[in-house]
Amino acid sequence: MPVEKRRVLLVDDEEALLSLGHAMLTRLGYDVVVCSTSTDALEAFTAAPERFDLVVTDYTMPSLTGMQLVVACRQLRPDLPILLYTGWLGVPEADHTPAPGRMAVLQKPFSLHELDGALRQLLGAWQTEEGTVRTGVA
Repeated sequence: MPVEKRRVLLVDDEEALLSLGHAMLTRLGYDVVVCSTSTDALEAFTAAPERFDLVVTDYTMPSLTGMQLVVACRQLRPDLPILLYTGWLGVPEADHTPAPGRMAVLQKPFSLHELDGALRQLLGAWQTEEGTVRTGVA
């Protein structure tokens, strides 16, 4: 059965982490679109919200924080799964912005196994009527 690749919007302002994230997500079988600024990511997402199955973003970003990016994306796609990662020990309470929906937070540094597990939980899997295995919010 063919498996449709999921398209991920990966956002990080640190080139080394963007490159590592791209390599990890590609190894896990995702089609990855990278953006080095949250404003570029929001522009790409706004141009075609249905193009993306998931957003993976760093929490600490200049201009728009990762959480602000999440809120802006969710205005266009409330069902959008989000993986937010951070070097903070948890997301600071003062910066919590309501963003209902599927979201996971990973603490940096994280392993390929931890990333894979978080993405599987966010996306889930189901069988379509045509028999194609798909991933996405059930």
